Amino acid sequence: MTVLKFNTNSNNRLLWLVLIGYFVVCTYFTLWTYHRQIDFSEQSALIRLEGIVKAMAFQINGDAHRDLSNRFEAKDAIQFYAQDKDYNQIHQVLKLNYEANSLKSPAYTMIFNTSSDHFEFIATSSDVPYFRHTYDSFHPILKNKYTEGGVIPQYADQLGVWLSAFAPIRDSEGKTV
Repeated sequence: MTVLKFNTNSNNRLLWLVLIGYFVVCTYFTLWTYHRQIDFSEQSALIRLEGIVKAMAFQINGDAHRDLSNRFEAKDAIQFYAQDKDYNQIHQVLKLNYEANSLKSPAYTMIFNTSSDHFEFIATSSDVPYFRHTYDSFHPILKNKYTEGGVIPQYADQLGVWLSAFAPIRDSEGKTV
């Protein structure tokens, strides 16, 4: 007579090790796939935003933007978008692009104020201008590349979490305005 004995404790341990290993591998690949999809979505959104801002910058009259910035130097000097012909023209370009591209936050133009080392808003797609309001919490990429344009991967500031793209507006001489 032959008797086979199985140690059920070692079989249970082996089964548990296999199940735990399977769970760990599945969890790893699920998280890896999730993070790759987030990265892909972020890159896609940045490429889309970059295309939108380049098109907007190309449509904006740089000479009018420069003249507007030089003519009105005080904060809130523009109170409504139809107050100035140049502001209204830039506002309309921004608003049409904002609506056509179903953007979630307003589009705007800015200038860099070298004396105070911050950016100031000039025109916006919003119906309520925030002319010459300061933007102090800008990402360093914006200051480093504002004359050439670029994208800013996900970042947080006091107003929320953002993905951003920016492009220079150039006057008729090719200078960034």
